[in-house]
Amino acid sequence: MVLTARPASRLFSAFRTRITKSHTTVPKMAADTVPTTQRAAVVHKTGGPSAIEYTVAYDAPKLDDVQPNSVLIKNVFAGVNFIDTNVRKGAMPAKLPIIPGMEGAGVVVAAGSEAATLFPAGSRVGYMGIGVQSYAQFTLVNAAQCVPVSDNVPFEDICAAMMGGMTAHYLVSADGSYEVKPGDHVLIHAGAGGLGLALTQICKAKGANVTTTVSSEVKAQKSKAAGATTVLRYANDDGSSTDAWVEQARQVTAKKGGFNVVYDSVGKSTFTHSLDLVAKCGTVVLFGAASGAPDAIAPLSLGPKSIKLTRPMLFHYVADPETLRRRANEVLSWIANGSVKFDYVKSPLADAAKVHEQLEGRQTTGKLLLEI
Repeated sequence: MVLTARPASRLFSAFRTRITKSHTTVPKMAADTVPTTQRAAVVHKTGGPSAIEYTVAYDAPKLDDVQPNSVLIKNVFAGVNFIDTNVRKGAMPAKLPIIPGMEGAGVVVAAGSEAATLFPAGSRVGYMGIGVQSYAQFTLVNAAQCVPVSDNVPFEDICAAMMGGMTAHYLVSADGSYEVKPGDHVLIHAGAGGLGLALTQICKAKGANVTTTVSSEVKAQKSKAAGATTVLRYANDDGSSTDAWVEQARQVTAKKGGFNVVYDSVGKSTFTHSLDLVAKCGTVVLFGAASGAPDAIAPLSLGPKSIKLTRPMLFHYVADPETLRRRANEVLSWIANGSVKFDYVKSPLADAAKVHEQLEGRQTTGKLLLEI
């Protein structure tokens, strides 16, 4: 299967037929369109998963809060990502109380004078960014962080194309961390997570040989179904850790001398092995630290194999609205043509704390969504 992406102009064509020039100010709406309070998952004090408190009466954004370049969105889904746990724990400083969530999908309620042409009331929208606070019924977002989407795209796909989808996009692209090519040997840690499953499918579609690591047999089956050629387990059936997978991974590329690229979102428990298993002139992409921050290394230790090491952040690769929307729409094209299928795991907003607990306990697979 070959990955293809339709030009943004074609993707937006159906959407643009609904746009009229009359949307130049915040639209008038019924008084009950935006209630004074809303359902939300809120962190008042940082800590464990129980620090997330679900409430049905949290202050909602007001129409008067809508600025010229902002968009007020009624959420349908909020995505859950590991970075949200850092916000909850206080690892990412934020003013409290705060609503977690860095991505969402929903319907535009109102847009300011500079945003209303692209985001008319009633249209579908996806958005992502630090501090956007999506675990709630309503979110007020800067238009630069939003992606207009046509009416025929499911909200699940819109949400998946935001952080997870665009992370996968830049990780495998020439204008990102590493351009995956036909014949490459790719190692993906945490292969059964939402991002791991997406990466596996994309790399496979690009013609690469994909090896993944997972923690259980159930996750191994999911990874294989996504297209991984080889799936290795770094945990035994009783949950205890094992390093047996390292030698098994080495044998996968015995004739090639290592993996062309290693995608490591686990961190402390896998990083040293990632450096060991990468090929000469290969690339290690450290884009997460689910097991904790890796131990420090000496830069000169990369020299014997001329290893390229990068620690990228998605937000630097979608730094302007044009790039954000281009990446999002290419991911939506991959979803539309079947190159990538997300395994959606939906939970009610009231269960946000439970989802965080499961995520940190490595009990989850697929793309985690909160239904608002």
